[in-house]
This record gives sequence, C-alpha cells and structure tokens, in this order.
Amino acid sequence: LVADVSGVLPAPASRPIRIGARIALDPNPIDLAAPGAFDRLVEAVPPEATDRIALMREAARATLAVPPVRIRGTLPGDLDRALDALPDDVEPVVLTTGTLVYVPGADRQRFMDRIRARGVHWIALERTGILRGVAATLPDDVDAADPDAFATVSLDGVAVAVSDPFGTRVRWFRAPNL
Repeated sequence: LVADVSGVLPAPASRPIRIGARIALDPNPIDLAAPGAFDRLVEAVPPEATDRIALMREAARATLAVPPVRIRGTLPGDLDRALDALPDDVEPVVLTTGTLVYVPGADRQRFMDRIRARGVHWIALERTGILRGVAATLPDDVDAADPDAFATVSLDGVAVAVSDPFGTRVRWFRAPNL
C-alpha cells in the first residue's frame, strides 16, 4: 500500500507481529478458489483503478495460499462463535474495515460492548461518525464531511487517525496506545 501520511506517525512495531490464526466472519463468505469469484469482486472497483486491482490480486493469492477459517455469520450475534474458534495460545484481535456501516446502529453498540466484555483488542477503519464512542475521541478539527476524514482508524475504541475513502491519505493525530 502507498499512502500520503501526516501528523503524529506511530513508531514501527518493536517486535515482529505473529499471526497465529485468521477467522473470517461473514454472512456470505466468498471462496476465492471458486471459478469467477475474484472477477465478481473486481466488478466493484472502477476500471481505471488498476493499482487497486493489482493489490487485490496479490491479496487474493496470499489468502488462497493460507486461507482463513471461514464462519458464516453476522455481527454481533456470531462474534463469540468466531472468537471461540481461535486457538487458546493466540491473543485475539478483531479487525473491522468498512464492516460496521452494514450493521444496524443498536447492533453496532452491542458489538462494541461485546468486544469490551471479551477483553479483546479491536482495530477498526470505519466510516467517520457511525461509532459515537469513537467519534467522541476525535480531535475537534476533524470534519466528517471532509473527504480526507471519510474513515476513522481506531484502536480499542479510541480514534488515532482519519483517512480518505481508500486509505491513500492518512492523518495521524495520536500514536496507538498498545
């Protein structure tokens, strides 16, 4: 990924990040090994975005090489089932990227409450303003109508950055508190 970044840049990780398992929770999971599956995904990308299509192709190859465990389900109802599918020796981290806009408002709050109750880390890149608790941690100068503040990056419910819709311009305003 290539992005223009500004603000308070986070320090690089002090140790390698080991991914012990990947669980994909989706109401209609796509099997990239199925004929035509990748082509259906690419239909959602503007034809001039050849760089995005190339990046998607690399991500698809990596996913096919080491596929995640796929669980058919929705948030928040099946979150516990997905977390319970993780091996005991891994630290759970939930990642949502443009996911929660599809979850009704009351269920978004139930999702956030469940994440906290389970004590797992949550990394999110979600539409600015849809999560009231996260929005409350944004600096006063962030305007949700600004295209460069389309999405908010948060860690454990605390906003750390905003970005344009595709993450090509990112403004960090605090380092993630890991």
